[in-house]
Amino acid sequence: MHAPAPPHLAIGRPLKVLLLLSSLHGGGAERVAVHVLNGLDPKRIDARMGLLRKAGPYVNLVVTAPIPTSMPPAS
Repeated sequence: MHAPAPPHLAIGRPLKVLLLLSSLHGGGAERVAVHVLNGLDPKRIDARMGLLRKAGPYVNLVVTAPIPTSMPPAS
């Protein structure tokens, strides 16, 4: 029997994951969430962090990728 395919190969695209937290106030769990998010391979896992409040001592530690946006031309 062979090993199962990695998640990104099994479905043909990166696995989507959302880490949802109320904020980044607090202690260990919030710090671990930031380290996990920053340590994931973006080719395999499309990870996002959702915060109900953008606040806390770990906000500046989140590594963010630029998000492409489409803006209408100025008139």
